[in-house]
Amino acid sequence: MPATGAATTTEHEQRYQVLINQEEQYALFPEGLPAPRSWVPAGFSGTEDECIAHVDAHWADTRPLSLRRRQET
Repeated sequence: MPATGAATTTEHEQRYQVLINQEEQYALFPEGLPAPRSWVPAGFSGTEDECIAHVDAHWADTRPLSLRRRQET
């Protein structure tokens, strides 16, 4: 049994894929599972921390695409 506060093996093995939807919103989803409807792989997978760093680097404007377009006109 792991020591209190220690991460379990399965936590270290969990990998995620970064998904993106039509509104250019990002999400993390367990790697190896099919993406939910209206989400597609964004071409990056890794640990949770790696995926969060990828999303942080690529998702500067968190407004949905439809809102950004309306506000630009």
